[in-house]
Amino acid sequence: MGNVSEDTLKLVRESQAVAMPDDLKRAYEISSKLVAYDLEGPAKTLYPVLTPLRNRIPRATRGTGTATHWKAVTGINTSNVFPGASEGQRSAYIAQTVAEYTARYAKIGLENYFTFEAEEAGEGFDDVRSRTTTGLLEAVMIEEEHLDLGGNGTYGVALGTPVTPTLADSSTGGAIPQTTAVYVSVVALTHYGWRYTTVAGGCLGQFSRTNADASTDTINGGNSKISAAANITTATDGLSTHSILASTTAIAGAVAYAWYWGATAGAAQVIGAITTINSVKITTAAGTGTQAANDAKVATADYSKDALVYDGLISIIAGAAHTDGGSAPAGGVCVPNATGTPGTGTALTSDGSGGCNEIETDLDTFYTTYKLSPQIMFVGGTVLKHLSKIVIQGTGTGTSPTITLNITPTPAGVMTNQILTAGMVVGSYYNKQGGGGGSIIQIIHHPFMAPGMILYYSERIPYPLSNVSNILQIKPRREYYQQDWPVVTAKYEFGVYVTQVLQCYFPPAFGMRYNIADS
Repeated sequence: MGNVSEDTLKLVRESQAVAMPDDLKRAYEISSKLVAYDLEGPAKTLYPVLTPLRNRIPRATRGTGTATHWKAVTGINTSNVFPGASEGQRSAYIAQTVAEYTARYAKIGLENYFTFEAEEAGEGFDDVRSRTTTGLLEAVMIEEEHLDLGGNGTYGVALGTPVTPTLADSSTGGAIPQTTAVYVSVVALTHYGWRYTTVAGGCLGQFSRTNADASTDTINGGNSKISAAANITTATDGLSTHSILASTTAIAGAVAYAWYWGATAGAAQVIGAITTINSVKITTAAGTGTQAANDAKVATADYSKDALVYDGLISIIAGAAHTDGGSAPAGGVCVPNATGTPGTGTALTSDGSGGCNEIETDLDTFYTTYKLSPQIMFVGGTVLKHLSKIVIQGTGTGTSPTITLNITPTPAGVMTNQILTAGMVVGSYYNKQGGGGGSIIQIIHHPFMAPGMILYYSERIPYPLSNVSNILQIKPRREYYQQDWPVVTAKYEFGVYVTQVLQCYFPPAFGMRYNIADS
């Protein structure tokens, strides 16, 4: 055979092994370290695509221009003209209120790519092109859900500058020494500000984003301007267990607050906590390490609004200025829980009859002011657990909960084990103020909602001849589309985009209670 290399002989042996009987083949592979690799294809998709608002909000026909406009009669006989009239004479003119609304379209989208080599290497295992495209579409849908909930665009709510915190010294509950000066400031955060702000990185402020085509966009990070610094010095009592209780005025449109403190005001302050209520309990003197310092990101301006996005429900309810003329309701039913004890806050409370005091107050406001009832309550996980607890437990310790146990009947003489499932959750709420003697409000857990919020959602209004088919809708100027870019390198680049706006015809049909503390 001449000079045959060992590699060639190895290939021959391996080709012979393929033709061997299965049992002999497995024995040969194990003995020669040629074990099989059991790879299941295609790759698994293990990430959530949770978009309850997007799935529920109707989509309208396409719009045109840079914005959509509409008018509404929001009040009739607003001066309460007396209706009585003398014989042979006319009555007086009534006054009506007309408002003009504007909502700007915003283009939203994301980009991705895959290389030629990645597509080649995936052949026979997964469709790289299809998987990458589908994943990008799902990513845009998730971001649309965030915008539908908490976008704060051109007409949105400016958080401004929070009220200077109120401080109190406590001799217990912390590790701050006596006679220690502490300066505290606070920054209010929108939904996106809360999403992006961390103790390690601080607030984003205004920053530049480099895009896929090497262009740049200036992005506002969803934070207010930092408040003035309040200061307090712990008592001289020989103790090193002091804590500082700080609070500010709750701001409509803010879902969280970033707290900065330090030994002096200004740049020495570092972020030490992020809360979803308007207060905090400070237990340690501000340090360095992973805490971001107070800098131009929060000291320069209010970066809560961003012109690149449209306004979501939180912004609309909080009073986003979509009116260009006339007088119209400036938002929905928007009520904060009281500050309560700083650092602890005020939780939901039982009304003693299977309901919640705060929700009852809000539903009374809806009906008394606007003669309507919402059909859905979107809540965060903390609120859902707390609401379930107070509804089931009732007025508190010692109260017997009211529980209905459903048992499936069995044929006579057949013995079965009845299993009681632990844990209960409230899935709906009975509104005593609903039209026609009451109505049921569905409760839905929203995966992206900040703890401490209830969002009241209406799918219809009970006003006759309103000329409103969808009280809330997505109006696209251009529906979802995929843009494949020219190939200029060894990779395929593409984006998924949609240009649209969230259009709300009657903001008072929506509402929110915020600043709710955990139980």
